[in-house]
Amino acid sequence: MTATADNNQVWMERGLMFDAFNGNYNFSNGITVSRTFLDDRAYALIGLFEQNSQSNRQFSTVGDGNYVYDARLTCLPVWNESEHRWVHLGVDYSYRNLNQDNVRVRARPDIRIGSGFQVPNLFDTGNIFSRDAQQIANLEFVTALGPWTMAAEGTVSTITNAYLGGLPVGNRLPTGVTSHGTYVATGGYVEVMRFLTPDHRGYVKDRPGYARVTPSRRFVFLEGDGGRWRLDTGAWEVGVRYDYVDLTNSGINGGIGQGVTGAVNWYLTSNARIQFNYSWIHRGFNPADAAGRQNGDLRAFGVRFNCDF
Repeated sequence: MTATADNNQVWMERGLMFDAFNGNYNFSNGITVSRTFLDDRAYALIGLFEQNSQSNRQFSTVGDGNYVYDARLTCLPVWNESEHRWVHLGVDYSYRNLNQDNVRVRARPDIRIGSGFQVPNLFDTGNIFSRDAQQIANLEFVTALGPWTMAAEGTVSTITNAYLGGLPVGNRLPTGVTSHGTYVATGGYVEVMRFLTPDHRGYVKDRPGYARVTPSRRFVFLEGDGGRWRLDTGAWEVGVRYDYVDLTNSGINGGIGQGVTGAVNWYLTSNARIQFNYSWIHRGFNPADAAGRQNGDLRAFGVRFNCDF
């Protein structure tokens, strides 16, 4: 669930869909108002944020009047806390005035460290220019049943009156500027996780997302009385996620990608964990990319130790 706090994430990195449509906005300045209803089984949020510059993901704000308006509505039609059984449904909408009349839609690998040339964008539209806003709609589904958790999300992003190379001057297109009508990009994911130990994944009602995992048996490996060693395993979880993103539409060739990420998570305590992720991503261009970017596969393996206080 992409709205989950970073310290409670199942994966080392959020998926292609999040990176393409929300990565540049993860650190925006803004104000949100939210509350729960119906015995905390329904949730609503509205937010106003400053728009970010897309240059090098530096998250800087330039100019005035470039604002983002967000809304989110979720509910819990099934909630049985004693049996660790729940179902989450949600819908999200974002209206984003473009910073300096342009936006760049792109996505990096699902396992990465570093910045710039160290972590290239596998999928990239380049700068899309428009005097209109970018609009994004998203659907959420998550369910948990004891040790099992399953989730899926889908997103559609549209930009009307889109151009490459710049904007028209009056009724004239300057040299190098091309019109592309309404640009539509899509993405989504499906994920399944299961605990191998007697543990479960909880839910945060006042900010709908996955809760912190608190192992039923905290990891211990100590020598006790009489020279006997005491061993408790901590919580072990395995998972797999399928990602999809399509940034090619209306003559804008950002690329089409799909990938599979497998995870093994070892929760030593409630605030310490070790994550192992293996990722495969396929990139394709249809039609062939004029800039010479090639179709192909990327494989990566990552390990992360995370401790928070």
